[in-house]
Amino acid sequence: MADESTIERLARIAYKALGALSFLPPLLARLVIGYSFYVAGSPKYTNPANFVDLFKDWGIPMPELNVFVVGRLECFGGVLIMVGLATRPVAAMLGGSMLVAVFTAHHDQFFDMLAKHSDLTDISPIYLGLFMLYFLVYGPGEVSLDAVLKWAFGIKAKPGPEPAQVQAPAAASIEAAGSRRGLRIGAILAVAVLALGLVEYTRESAYIGRMAAIPEDANDTSDKIERMTGVLKEETDADVRETLQGKIKWQADHAESLKAELEVLRHKTFIFRRPSQ
Repeated sequence: MADESTIERLARIAYKALGALSFLPPLLARLVIGYSFYVAGSPKYTNPANFVDLFKDWGIPMPELNVFVVGRLECFGGVLIMVGLATRPVAAMLGGSMLVAVFTAHHDQFFDMLAKHSDLTDISPIYLGLFMLYFLVYGPGEVSLDAVLKWAFGIKAKPGPEPAQVQAPAAASIEAAGSRRGLRIGAILAVAVLALGLVEYTRESAYIGRMAAIPEDANDTSDKIERMTGVLKEETDADVRETLQGKIKWQADHAESLKAELEVLRHKTFIFRRPSQ
C-alpha cells in the first residue's frame, strides 16, 4: 500500500496536469456551441424569406425584422463565440434569443415536457442558453481573442499586490515601455484585422452553403412540376385541373426565383464574383 506522501505526490501531479488542461473545456465548448449557432443562423442570413412565415406561426412580433436580426446574430455571433471575441456581450444577446425561442417556437413542447417530466435538453435553445449563461459569467477562457485583448490593454483578471522590483535605469525603463506599447498595438491591430477577416469569411461561407443547397431545391421543384404535370394530363375534373395548374405555376415561379437567387449569390460571393464587363 502506498504511503501518504506518495499519494499526495500523485494527487499534486494530477492536479497540475488538470490545471494545465484548464483551457481545453471552454475552448471545446465554444467551438461546438459557436458552430451550432453558425449552422442555425446561416440559412436565416442568406435566405430570410423562408423563415418569415415560421416566425409568424410562432407568434414572434415583426417577423421580417426578427428574421433579419436573429439570422445575423446567430451566424456572426456563432463565429465570434468560436474565436472568443466580444464573448460576454455576444453570449448575452444569444442567450436572450434562446430565452425568446423557448417561450415562442418551443412554448408548447417546453410545457408539455415539464408536465411529463421529460428530458428538457431535447429542446436545443435550453442547453444552448445555459452555455451562453456560462460564457456570460465565466468568459471565454484563456485561449481566446478576448484574452489577447486583455493582455494588450494590460487588464488583469485578478489584480493583486505587485512583487517588489529593483528600480531600472530610466533609459531601460522607457525602452521597455515602448516595446510593450508596440506589442500591444500590434496585438490590437492583429485582432481587428482577424475580426474583419472572420466577418468576410462568415459571409462567404454562408453564401456558398446556400449556393450548394439551391441545385437540390431546384431538382426537387422540377420533380414536383413533372409529377403534377403527369397528374394534370389524366385529370378531367375542371376544379382539380385549375388547382393543379395554379400549383404548377407556383412551382415554376419558385424555380425561376431560385435561378435569380443563385445569380445574386454569385455576385455577392467573392470566389464566384465575375469581373464587370
